[in-house]
Amino acid sequence: MASSILLHAPLIVLTALTAINAIAAPEPVVRPTPPIAGGCRFIPSDPEWPSIEEWSSLNISVDGRLIATVPSGSPCFRSTYDVKTKTTGLNTFDEKQCNDVKANWHMPTFHEDSSSSIMQTRFANNSCNYFAPDQSGGQCGIGSYVKYAIDVGSEGHVKAGIAFGKRHNIRVLVRNTGHESKLYNGPALEVSAGVQVDEVYDYLEQLGYMAVGGECPTVGLAGGYIFAGGHAPTSSKLGLAADHILAIQGGTVAYIKSVTFKIFKDFRVSGAIFTMPYAGVLDGDEFWPLIDTWHSITPNLTDAGAYAYRTFNQAYKGLFPFLGSGTFQWTSRLIPRNVIQNQPQAVSKTLKALFDDGATMVETVMNPNLGLAKPLIDNSVLPAWRTSIVNLVVGKPYNDSAPFQVNVDARTYITQHWTSALEQLAPVSAGGGAYMNEADADDPNWQESFYGRNYPKQLAIKRKYDPTGFWYAKKAVGSEYWSEDAQQRLCPTRPRGRESYGE
Repeated sequence: MASSILLHAPLIVLTALTAINAIAAPEPVVRPTPPIAGGCRFIPSDPEWPSIEEWSSLNISVDGRLIATVPSGSPCFRSTYDVKTKTTGLNTFDEKQCNDVKANWHMPTFHEDSSSSIMQTRFANNSCNYFAPDQSGGQCGIGSYVKYAIDVGSEGHVKAGIAFGKRHNIRVLVRNTGHESKLYNGPALEVSAGVQVDEVYDYLEQLGYMAVGGECPTVGLAGGYIFAGGHAPTSSKLGLAADHILAIQGGTVAYIKSVTFKIFKDFRVSGAIFTMPYAGVLDGDEFWPLIDTWHSITPNLTDAGAYAYRTFNQAYKGLFPFLGSGTFQWTSRLIPRNVIQNQPQAVSKTLKALFDDGATMVETVMNPNLGLAKPLIDNSVLPAWRTSIVNLVVGKPYNDSAPFQVNVDARTYITQHWTSALEQLAPVSAGGGAYMNEADADDPNWQESFYGRNYPKQLAIKRKYDPTGFWYAKKAVGSEYWSEDAQQRLCPTRPRGRESYGE
């Protein structure tokens, strides 16, 4: 049996019940004919949406822990809009609180402390956007935010929320910021869902240990981070976070209570910042050959267990500088060793074209191959991780004050031009892929890019343990069997040339 060092923290996973964009009164509902049993999930404007009395009953069943959403931006608005009653409601304006919202909007912790707020503004669909109040008629609505959330304190609360969602045919998701193995005998750490990596690092340091976790301090260790692989500053020495999972404790196919990881005796780490200035210092004829030289030495760095992090546009203030949330729209690509070593001119040409097109690029150099990761079992990590030595993230700023369509168009441009260019440089056939936590959410080839050859097996598992497709997330396994209509009502669909989900 593995010895355990347990980190007990409040379980703050939130089960959330989603709603539609409610900035303006919705058009009359035209419900599509569903191709499979169950039909579309109901939304607040539908007559089938649970009544206030039914929500009150749920609140009692979860010991009063049901939270009705008040959008984080509401202190900056003088009126609200309720999609259910189609009425304008309270004046929520508060100058002091509004100033606090404005000062902290791009801080990850500001959104993590909320049961409903979304870090990436794009996915809020411009709901209650204080940067551009005129776009919503000066009204703050629930919009794409969740309508209610449960502050989970026990497994019973989780079961109650799931049962309520199934009974009323409404969308349910788990919000986190989270098999057992007998093949390992050594130190381990059980991490509750909702615990962040900086908390884990601080806790283990006192005990003389360290864990494989993310660079950003606010990453939730026992959540989507590990299910996409989870890269770390030590990935070229110890592999990915997913490689060190010993046990997962949860009540359903989608809800995780805690994850147990291998941990390691602490060791010394050296770091350095390598800055390559461009504008006003080096011209193109000097800069891009320097980039080629950099890439020529990256295989040696990763083989030596090194981890390097650099940006093209500016030097970081520290080894891992603060990156505000919701400030960029991204795409990314895992570039395999063979492309870096054998096609240096193609790499340089692609990066230069992206740079000249206005892209901001962040390049992470590492190689979490199987030889050093040594996972206890054959896990489902994207195969591209094992042969890549560069994770290239490319983006452009999100314009908070611009009309929402401007950012939508920018997102489309990124997909059509930048994602396409990266996939041509490092196609799946050459070992390329994309780390889904930093990838283009609109990538049309997402199954291949995010999951690779593992996807068919993962889909079979999903259909076996979630036969009705109750659990849904955009670009998650099986999501191709669902689509949103004009009012963001989630409806079943049949992918072209494929059987329906339940067949």
